[in-house]
Amino acid sequence: MPPIEKPLLIYDGDCQLCTRLVRRGQHITKDRVDYAPFQETAPRFPEIAQARFEASVQLVLPSGEIFEGAEAVFRTLAMVPGRGRALRCYRKIPGFAWLSEVGYRWVSRNRKTISAWTRWL
Repeated sequence: MPPIEKPLLIYDGDCQLCTRLVRRGQHITKDRVDYAPFQETAPRFPEIAQARFEASVQLVLPSGEIFEGAEAVFRTLAMVPGRGRALRCYRKIPGFAWLSEVGYRWVSRNRKTISAWTRWL
């Protein structure tokens, strides 16, 4: 894996919902996190299978650790002071991690429909 200077959240750049949510994330995290679509960055990270990129966001830390799905989202938000509550719940409350990942996978599988709903609302 190539060295990176700060956390990198890799997302599906072809997904309108993902792109909108990433824009919100960028507003929250400011310069603490870099963001890039997997369509551009996947070749830099051959250790991450294409199917994983397609299924969920991937958070790559400068240490080389990789997180995905809800945990990646919570870890990204926790990089902002005062935004770590969801990650603490994920780590400490029984069932919270499981429920978060189930919810994340449901949203991920239904991205196009949810994106249409959110545009309509």
